Amino acid sequence: MFCKTKFSEILRETAGDCERFFDARGGPYSLGYYIDKAETETPAGDCVSAYRNALEGMADFLEQKQASLFTRQRLWYELNEWALRLAKALGLGGSACFEEYSERPIETDAAIGLVKALHDKSGITKKQLAERLGVKSERTVRNYLRALDPNLSEGEGRPAPLRVGGHIIRVKIDVTEEEKTGARKYHTEDRLHPIVLQLNTMQTGHLLLALENAYHEKDDSVCFDTAHDIWFQLSETAQERIREVYACRNKDLADFIDELEDDDSLEREVRFRPEYTQREDMSLRQQLESAFKSSCCVTLTLRRGTERKTYKNMRIDRCDSDFERWLAVPADEWQERSNKVEFTEDDVAGEINFLY
Repeated sequence: MFCKTKFSEILRETAGDCERFFDARGGPYSLGYYIDKAETETPAGDCVSAYRNALEGMADFLEQKQASLFTRQRLWYELNEWALRLAKALGLGGSACFEEYSERPIETDAAIGLVKALHDKSGITKKQLAERLGVKSERTVRNYLRALDPNLSEGEGRPAPLRVGGHIIRVKIDVTEEEKTGARKYHTEDRLHPIVLQLNTMQTGHLLLALENAYHEKDDSVCFDTAHDIWFQLSETAQERIREVYACRNKDLADFIDELEDDDSLEREVRFRPEYTQREDMSLRQQLESAFKSSCCVTLTLRRGTERKTYKNMRIDRCDSDFERWLAVPADEWQERSNKVEFTEDDVAGEINFLY
């Protein structure tokens, strides 16, 4: 008769190289923690449930694993092999496989496809997301959603983040329920648009040159931020090549690249954050960031000493890279900035009114 003690022995015997993770901290918990939890929750004498709980424990461990994509992919293959050995040892050759619980980690394409799908205004279910992304398991979709918005993890630990171009992708996901079926639907108002361009050195050089021209002609900090993200995604070889071929013949571009690299306040991190639309639940910080990134004209009221003053038809810029101090500039004086007004969030009285 099947018993838990025997199952524990078989788990250890079939673990192979995966046994090294039993006590290692691969996330908030060790692999041993998840396996022990699976054993505890298994009814006595139920071999199939024990096997399925073990696979679920492996999948939970992999979900929480904080490591590179390559490491997590290699671990997935090791866990999959362990699941096959375990099924054979238990005489369950035709049972569920590990892939039903956790698909091989694929981050970039999934992140881009997932964010785009979540822009659907009517919301989208996990089943629909699985079909859209081409994955077999709704559990995999759940893991992707938690990686995008850790608030969905409900205290179960922060999963490894999804990345695009080396940048961590985070968005706020809203969850609603269909009235008829009760199915959960997922949607984001964050206007983050992942874009992947496969550019050669010539195309990248011309793109940086165009951004440099726009930045200096219009004093547009968005162009600087975009160029910053592009530059630090390039390999050192690509950076050297652009300097040799393009910057050596264009002093403005050479100075622009030096300015990108000298901007220590950014610490070579992505500048842009998820962009929010004008929602009722937007925080003041989100309103200011949205106005800055979209170049919308706004009306805002600022505290000036004991008085309040309303500024109409203004555009918002920032004074520092941490989004702590801001500038309000009349839209028709954006280039000259002769009447700019510096302020902080604490100076803003009430909500910001977006005009266009």
